[in-house]
Amino acid sequence: MDLADHETKDAFEALYRCASDKNENEIIQATCGDSLAEIMVRTNLFRSEYASNLSKHADAEFKNYIKHNKPQWLDKI
Repeated sequence: MDLADHETKDAFEALYRCASDKNENEIIQATCGDSLAEIMVRTNLFRSEYASNLSKHADAEFKNYIKHNKPQWLDKI
């Protein structure tokens, strides 16, 4: 299941849990951070509660996706 295809609160929470879990696999953390950003950009809705306290891998992917797809949001992160 590709959670980036889902925009529900449950999907955001599942992605955030994995993206902020420092014990989770680094690739999964990064993928979840990227997916969070992808959903926000696609829906044009920045959700700050899901953009904070991400692991370093998730944060890097989250910021990279924002930088390349919605650079006007960089000041929010």
